[in-house]
Amino acid sequence: MTTLRPIKLYDNLSYHLFDKSFRMGPIRWSGRTPDKLLEVPPIPDEITNRRGIKGGYGYDEVEPSIENMRKMFPREMSKGLKYKMEDFHLIFCIQCVRGETIKIKGALKNISTGEIVLLTGSSTKPEEGSVLSLEDGWFSYKADMAGPPIFWDLLRHHMMEDGDF
Repeated sequence: MTTLRPIKLYDNLSYHLFDKSFRMGPIRWSGRTPDKLLEVPPIPDEITNRRGIKGGYGYDEVEPSIENMRKMFPREMSKGLKYKMEDFHLIFCIQCVRGETIKIKGALKNISTGEIVLLTGSSTKPEEGSVLSLEDGWFSYKADMAGPPIFWDLLRHHMMEDGDF
């Protein structure tokens, strides 16, 4: 079953997307169809409305631009994967600034398969596993998505209401 597990990040409650079927190598590229993601139960309102707008924890929605997509997209793929940034459309992204570090999280849709990729980029090398992103000086995380409630609310909103999926 696909679910969101609560975890603590930067003293705030965030959620980690968990489903064994999503574990497809160092960067999670497969299995995230819109139908599968819609199975994820929404975060309860008392959590999403507790702090900030939809529990943003310093994250704000930013323009889904090519530049922001380059900040998240890995420069090199895992063995056997041959995706290019041009294969994807950036649905939405959020950004947070903490000191000298900027983090950006987003949802990308594969134009040909319809599958969804969830990526995080950082302007400084994170302690967690990462690879260089397409944007100089940026790193792409090699982990499943963990994000604040606003990320999951926006993902659900775009899947259900905007027709982007």
